[in-house]
Amino acid sequence: MVQSSQMMKTASIKKDDFKKMILPYEPHDPTPVVEEAVETLFEVLEKEYCEPFEKRLDELGEDVHVEWGDGFRPQQRRFMYLAKIGDLEGKSILDVGCGFADLLDFFKKLGMKIGNYRGLDFSEKMLEVARKRHVEYEFERRNIRLDPMKEESYDYVFGSGIFFLRHPDWKKYVHDVVESMFKTARIGVAVNFLMNNAENCRDLNYPTPEEVRKALKGVTNRLDILEDRSTDDFTVYLFKDARFPSH
Repeated sequence: MVQSSQMMKTASIKKDDFKKMILPYEPHDPTPVVEEAVETLFEVLEKEYCEPFEKRLDELGEDVHVEWGDGFRPQQRRFMYLAKIGDLEGKSILDVGCGFADLLDFFKKLGMKIGNYRGLDFSEKMLEVARKRHVEYEFERRNIRLDPMKEESYDYVFGSGIFFLRHPDWKKYVHDVVESMFKTARIGVAVNFLMNNAENCRDLNYPTPEEVRKALKGVTNRLDILEDRSTDDFTVYLFKDARFPSH
């Protein structure tokens, strides 16, 4: 298999430098806001998710650090945990916040023959790279929260690294996005979050698994969580069927 360009890059970015690149603004005040202001703040948040990645794309080119500041191996480990949701062979996949479609590359690397794949992202610049790398698949600039997909149109829906920014009403934002993803899925959804521990700074969103569980309570009770201390992440699995796969 031909290695993609990001695997051959040797540049590394220090943790503090990475945070500066993705946080070119002051973090949001975590104080809850009135309901009528929430939607406007969500729109600002989604713009803030998009702009830093495009800036880093201009600075670094098509490098894995554009999407993952800690590099290739942690990215692959996060993907491995997403893939634990079930048997993906022959299944259709919707990748929310797909970026360069590195998750698709991961599936190919494993020799996995998935069914239909579609990638969504806020950034047209990121999607241009994805389309260039994967001409046989479909990519779309789309906000699944505001413009939902047809219900149960994909077997599995994934979201990796899409909830790392702080927001005064992040629980509602996570709930609304994951709810739309869940409605799109026929079988299940897998999303990951940064882990809350004493060593992590508070300028990014570091929820606890229990906080996320409570935020998603209105989506489904068929929910499982796996923690990965090596990357300070945890992955949440939501299922349409009552039968939980064994992890």
